[in-house]
Amino acid sequence: MESIAPCTCAKRLDASVELLRQALVAPRFDADAVERVRRQRIADIELADNEPRSIAFNRWYAASFPDHPYGRPINGTTATLRSISIDEIREQHRRLLARNVLRVVVVGDIDPSGASRLLDRIFAALPAQTTQQTVPKIEPIHLVKPIVGATGR
Repeated sequence: MESIAPCTCAKRLDASVELLRQALVAPRFDADAVERVRRQRIADIELADNEPRSIAFNRWYAASFPDHPYGRPINGTTATLRSISIDEIREQHRRLLARNVLRVVVVGDIDPSGASRLLDRIFAALPAQTTQQTVPKIEPIHLVKPIVGATGR
């Protein structure tokens, strides 16, 4: 999961905390916003599909980790992005985002008790535990020959 690095000044702290809380605890996943991000991500993947470095990484991971999540492109594919529904996005959010998987760093003009109160305000309504199973660890297959050819995506 990607990190979120919100910054705010003291006079906007309450409003910023509330917006962050709403985004994490009760995201709306509006159809127009989802479609906008979907189009952006598809454009990014289509660009990457023509970049030698990206092609090489995707091919190496697919060959080194067959039949394992590590072998799939980290950003998905144009086909998966086109097919995912808003309900599936909501379900994934529900399964993945929980307090036990958060890593939070607080920096700035705030004392530990104030930071604790803000963190409780933001994250208390999240589930305590994620329901997503962890990806099993796996060692890459040792490839003895170079990988040559089209990506097949």
